[in-house]
Amino acid sequence: MEQVKRGIFAGLAAVALAGGAVTAAAPTAGAATSQCGSGCFAFASGEYGETYVSAIQSRMPEQGSVVTLAGSGAYSGEDFVSLDEGTTTEFFQDGIVPITLAKNWPSYQLYEYEFAPYGHPTNLCIGTATAAVNGTELSLQPCGVNDQTLWLPEIHDAVNGFEPIIAGSDTRATAPYVITAGSPGGALTTDEQASPERSSQLWEEIVGVL
Repeated sequence: MEQVKRGIFAGLAAVALAGGAVTAAAPTAGAATSQCGSGCFAFASGEYGETYVSAIQSRMPEQGSVVTLAGSGAYSGEDFVSLDEGTTTEFFQDGIVPITLAKNWPSYQLYEYEFAPYGHPTNLCIGTATAAVNGTELSLQPCGVNDQTLWLPEIHDAVNGFEPIIAGSDTRATAPYVITAGSPGGALTTDEQASPERSSQLWEEIVGVL
């Protein structure tokens, strides 16, 4: 991903943290600290609902810190910002995402999810250290560098407001790699999308203060 685009990404983050409008995947109600407020969200899975949400539990978050499921509350480790970065077609034309992603989901929106404790941008996004495969752990990675921090909410597979989220590095035409919940306290991973959908692979954004 061209570093020159980071100026645009940073601008979107500033709008979000100021409480402005930012396009996000399936926003609902209620998510992190009051300092981050309505500009922030946390992911909740169909498996556990709002009881457990996406979180960074490391005391000193840094690149490589694992994204886990943690009990929901007004915790800074549950502050994330959703950034609409462009479409699969645009990113493929820029040579950033695989042709499989652009061909099977043409013109779908791609997002980055930046970690923003207490509303402070970190330039670290939910991603993977390598291209997604079965069992790849989600962790904080530099935003705006490659397809490993890009995500595609598959709105057409949504179930009761929850939807699968496909990895931007996915190269599978069928059963793409999607964000998957394990046990509470454990790392989120990417795994092949099950058919029919598993509740552990369906997500919604909980927006605002938990």
